[in-house]
Amino acid sequence: MINTTANAVCAGYTSTITASGSMSYTWTGTTFTGSINQPSISMGAGCYTVVSSSTAFVCPSLKAICIASMSPLTIGISQSSFTTCIANNAPKFSLPVTLNANGGSTYNWAPCVGGYLSICIGNSVIARPQTTTQYTVTGFTSVCSGTGIITVTVVPQSTLNVQPPMPIACLGGCFNFTVINTNTTLPQPYTYSWSVPNPVVGSIINPLSPIVVACPSVSASYSVEMKDFRNCVTEQRLVHTTIIPQPLTCAQIPTINGVPTNSICYVGDIVDITTNTLTLCAANCNGTLMPGVVPSYTWYSHSSPSNSLMNEGSIKTPTSDPCVIISPVTKLPNVMTYTIRSSFNGNGGSDGINGCFREDTINIRVVDCRRVTSVTFTTVVRNDTICTKQCVTFTNTTDAGEPQYVKWTFPGGAPNTSTLQAPTICYNLPGKYNVFLIDSNRFGPAVATGTFQFIKVVDVPNVTIIPPGQTLSDTTIRFGMTVDLMGSGASNYFWSPPYMIDNLYGPKTKVHPQQTTQYILMGCNSIGCCTNDTINVIVIDDCGEMFVPSAFSPNGRDDPENETLKVYGFCLESMTFQVFNRWGQKVWETNDQNIGWDGTFKGEELNTGVFVYRLEGKDFKGKGYSLKGNVSLIR
Repeated sequence: MINTTANAVCAGYTSTITASGSMSYTWTGTTFTGSINQPSISMGAGCYTVVSSSTAFVCPSLKAICIASMSPLTIGISQSSFTTCIANNAPKFSLPVTLNANGGSTYNWAPCVGGYLSICIGNSVIARPQTTTQYTVTGFTSVCSGTGIITVTVVPQSTLNVQPPMPIACLGGCFNFTVINTNTTLPQPYTYSWSVPNPVVGSIINPLSPIVVACPSVSASYSVEMKDFRNCVTEQRLVHTTIIPQPLTCAQIPTINGVPTNSICYVGDIVDITTNTLTLCAANCNGTLMPGVVPSYTWYSHSSPSNSLMNEGSIKTPTSDPCVIISPVTKLPNVMTYTIRSSFNGNGGSDGINGCFREDTINIRVVDCRRVTSVTFTTVVRNDTICTKQCVTFTNTTDAGEPQYVKWTFPGGAPNTSTLQAPTICYNLPGKYNVFLIDSNRFGPAVATGTFQFIKVVDVPNVTIIPPGQTLSDTTIRFGMTVDLMGSGASNYFWSPPYMIDNLYGPKTKVHPQQTTQYILMGCNSIGCCTNDTINVIVIDDCGEMFVPSAFSPNGRDDPENETLKVYGFCLESMTFQVFNRWGQKVWETNDQNIGWDGTFKGEELNTGVFVYRLEGKDFKGKGYSLKGNVSLIR
């Protein structure tokens, strides 16, 4: 009996042929020469004969068998995607593509090392190649094998540009980087990722944006990449930054005839004097600069470009030159500050290289060198008019160089001469007075001027207060009384203090003080000359009797004083006056001493009867009082 493990095999594979039922076996075949004496043989495709014998006394038997030849296996391959793209740059690999094989029992994939496969065996693997790659899979069975080939195409990566491409900045400066996508057909949205050098030498603001700010402390390289909607990443774009030192500017002290100076004359519009000028210079002191870096300068005639344009126009030559010529256009300020702003590769006032600038200043003292050509003076007095016994300050307003030497003459004034720039002169008598002034300085001869009847002195009014019917100024009243006061001798009047007085303005007023008070009347004439007069209103502390009448008759026919029930007395500051009927019901109440009860209750007249009153309060000295009693209402 003959058994085989396979009736057919592929080239290179064998089938095991086994004979049984005898004691000895001799094999011959087409694939080998000679004979093999054993029960089993492993042979490829061909025909084989076995002679078997059980004993020496039994005739041997002969049997033959053929192993057929098979064609190689047909291995089928499929892939999840024919193309892919790079998904990561460091390390570089693409988006995954699944490869599936069929037609065999086991499989080997190649290239395995460097082919970016998840595994090298099995019917399903994941490929993430860096570039377009052809994969070969070999499928195996026990008696045959076959191969299949498949290609994963990796599309080329897109590129990015970054502006500026080769940035240079000074220490402390920052870069504004903008990413420019060169392939606008990529599906949006896009995501960005910036990386900083290691170790970190400068932060990146908003590193997930196409526009970032980087502030490195040393020269460094940054990289950026972009992913599209598919998660395909572009090639990394490297940006190499160069950090150079800040400009070092040397501002030179100006000279005149070789002598250092920081002063310059202002001569104004005087045509016979040559305007003085100074030359201000600055130089770059950094030493050797890298190729392509050129010093640049900008001059300002004030503290900085953002300040007010003080002495604008005083720089007479181009402000971008390292040396400029200056000449003051005004006498103020006394010190002109010039700022030299140095930078690299600047143009037209710009700083050029990012963050590269430095400011230094030169202070120039302006000396007013104008001689006296016209003398002027003034006062702060309106219309140059004052009152007698008043003083006026004269001010020399001559516009010329300092110091100025003056001599004043004031006929009729006290003092009548002065050498001060702003003397104060007093005039005791009314009239019109002349003023003369001589002025000079070290730049030219003296010049004189004068004004006739310049100062007008007006006499003050004679203000008097007299109470009507009296010849003495002071007056005496009893507590609670009023007195009329009258002023005379002026055009306008003002009374003070504003205490218990009816009118503060005008010649007449009424006062009713509760204590002795001095009133002041200020009277002025039409040009504002004023004097005062005073009067003491003496108040006698006599309050008189405080009482409530025992009866009243509100019938409209008797004495009007008897028509209402009131509280009488002069010194009442506050009070509560109440009236009750015989049943204790309150029929009247008031807090005003001037308001009396008319004998009614809720609008109805009450009949004749006896009522009870109660009075509580205090006087102007704070002393309290209380009073109770009966009052008769008579109809």
